[in-house]
Amino acid sequence: MTDAARGLSDFTSRSKHQFLSMDFDFEEVRRVCTGRMFGHRQVADAFLLTLAIRHKFRFVTLDGGVSQLLATDIERKRHLVILKA
Repeated sequence: MTDAARGLSDFTSRSKHQFLSMDFDFEEVRRVCTGRMFGHRQVADAFLLTLAIRHKFRFVTLDGGVSQLLATDIERKRHLVILKA
């Protein structure tokens, strides 16, 4: 936990760090995530993806399953980066 806290502190102290307010509800997530949500495990990913899209960022993840949250390839290319492990 100490290492995680130290890493988070390091990232948030950088000059380019920007806090993104999660000032929306699940209805907004359902509007933005036009694809399929299969279960409760995708809810956090859907909120983070919505947060990124609302602030005009791209969501970067190692989880290829997140792509199912967006309905079209155009949306996926515009809003999502899936890193290969």
